Amino acid sequence: MSGLQPITMARSFDQFLSTSIGTSNARTLLNGGNVLNTPDSIKAILGATPFIIPQTLTAAQAVAALVEIEAPSISLKPKQILVGPVCGGLSTFGAASHPLYKEFPFFTRLGGTGVKQLQAYATSLQTNGSSTAVYNTSAPLLGVDIDYSLNDIKLVLLERFYQTAPVASISTFTGTAAATVAGPSIQISTGKSS
Repeated sequence: MSGLQPITMARSFDQFLSTSIGTSNARTLLNGGNVLNTPDSIKAILGATPFIIPQTLTAAQAVAALVEIEAPSISLKPKQILVGPVCGGLSTFGAASHPLYKEFPFFTRLGGTGVKQLQAYATSLQTNGSSTAVYNTSAPLLGVDIDYSLNDIKLVLLERFYQTAPVASISTFTGTAAATVAGPSIQISTGKSS
């Protein structure tokens, strides 16, 4: 047989259960305050899909958050993901649109044997409500789906990193409801130079 051979990958999934992240910028451990223990058979984290569940949206306010996934048991550099905002209407509204669920690929090898402990934290971000930056008045829930590989991916895919500006510079800005204020940037690295 000649040419490229298809890559088959055995996969598994888990979830940091949705947890209330409050109405301030407190860093909250998801999964009900518990770490996520991966089975010994897990060789890599392929990606993560954060999801936000607004409880009661307030008029002219949005719900937004920052998610950080880390694994102190294997010295994993935290992956930081900005969760797309869910916007409330300008006055009375019957429903709100949720941003698309998007998996952020990590391709992070876990290496070694034994259980690895993953942690996911979320921080509620201020959004522009009327004319000032505010936190939503109703605490949203936030969770993260994790996509695992049961195969070693060391020769297949390059690890990706996601990092944002510090939370203070993300959640604090000036402007009015009629003004547009530039937000922070996000850096994505595939592990190779271009």
